[in-house]
Amino acid sequence: MQKTFYLVIALALTSGLASADSIRVGDKLYRNVYIGVSSEYYYVHHPESGEMERISRRRSNISNVQIDDNEDARSALLARYEAAKAKPQEPARKAPVSQSEVAGETKSFDGDLLKYRIYMRDLAEFETQLAHWKDLSPETQKRIQGGLYETMEQRAARRSAAHEQAVTSISTLEQEKVTIQQHVEAAAIERERAVWQARAESTERNYLEAYKNSWVPGQPQHYYYREGGRRPQVGVYYVYGRDTEIYNSALEERARENNRIAEANDRYEAQTENYGKVLNSVDSAITRHAREAQTTVQKAHDEMRRYKAWQARVAALDAAEEDEYQPVLKPTVVEHWTGAADRRTPDFTIDQGLWRLDCLRAEDGNLGDFAVTVFSAETDAPFTRVSGVDYLGMRSRIFDEPGTYYLVISQSGIPVSYDVTVSTLSQ
Repeated sequence: MQKTFYLVIALALTSGLASADSIRVGDKLYRNVYIGVSSEYYYVHHPESGEMERISRRRSNISNVQIDDNEDARSALLARYEAAKAKPQEPARKAPVSQSEVAGETKSFDGDLLKYRIYMRDLAEFETQLAHWKDLSPETQKRIQGGLYETMEQRAARRSAAHEQAVTSISTLEQEKVTIQQHVEAAAIERERAVWQARAESTERNYLEAYKNSWVPGQPQHYYYREGGRRPQVGVYYVYGRDTEIYNSALEERARENNRIAEANDRYEAQTENYGKVLNSVDSAITRHAREAQTTVQKAHDEMRRYKAWQARVAALDAAEEDEYQPVLKPTVVEHWTGAADRRTPDFTIDQGLWRLDCLRAEDGNLGDFAVTVFSAETDAPFTRVSGVDYLGMRSRIFDEPGTYYLVISQSGIPVSYDVTVSTLSQ
């Protein structure tokens, strides 16, 4: 039975109702959605409408983020989203009655037109892939399906190993951090011990006590007096004071004690400064590895989602081939080049509608890079570049921008024959 668009076949890959992701943004709760995660954003995919919202992770009103652990269930939601996104939506028209309604009508029409363009590009991509898929032998088709699963397992194993390595590094750094903190604590204890010892060994108090109890005669003092009208007589008396030499010894002992304490403090500050630098470095490394571990998990989820989508597309191609799907779009060749040498093609013009670039190369085991770059003939700016094959073994691109372009075909290593075709696609 003929179908108009086989992306919806991905829905048949899982049966029943699937669990879903959810997130709350302020007062708005998103439920039964598929949530993609990057370092900066949450990507909320709505499986019923085919719309996607990007929400910054820096927002303070985000809460209750729930990501389902069942990847099969999440893949089913993503397939529903892709199918809903692929359906063309005819713009709803009404008679505008005010200037504001005219503006709103124009905005709505532009949105519907964008959805239709996306639908047509997806349709063209699907039919291009289907034509390629039907040309493959059953053995090659099975090899591609097995390769997808094997690649997914290998990527998952590498991501798991990278995550384990990051976690191990964090554990090692945490132990190093504990050791450094122990060194800091030991340095503080050593400082306290040195200060206590300097004060305990100081004899300043003994000198001060001796100075307090010391009495030594000072310089003799003379005085004069008369007795019975006689001539003045000279008397002598002595003023006693404390021994200043003992006091000076006490001051010297105090200076020695203060110097020892200052040395202990300087030694402690130098140690804590060095340990502080090392500790900051360790903390930075822990933060970096923690971020790497989080990024690895996110990449693993994204890769799993991508490979699940690829497997869903292969299943859709299989189903379309079994149902003898008849293409909606017909290709018309605009330009065609063959050869093995590097070249810049003449300009070609695409007036309107969809167009496709197909790049075939004789893959005979010769190593070397092969690339076809699309340039705008008006600005000489590169538009896109086609090099390695995709997961289906194709080198094709779909465009819907009219204009005048040229191609630059290049390869390194041993020259290999290629076949490059530009075609328009129409119903």
